[in-house]
Amino acid sequence: MTENAPDTTLTLSAVAKLLAIEEIKGVFAERLRCMDAKE
Repeated sequence: MTENAPDTTLTLSAVAKLLAIEEIKGVFAERLRCMDAKE
């Protein structure tokens, strides 16, 4: 049971990282759209 723990943690970290990247992309895209709208 202990041997599987690191793998699970790594998988969760990878998923969390992907979600964070997607969220950052969304915020960045929104910010770019706001800049375009102002110009």
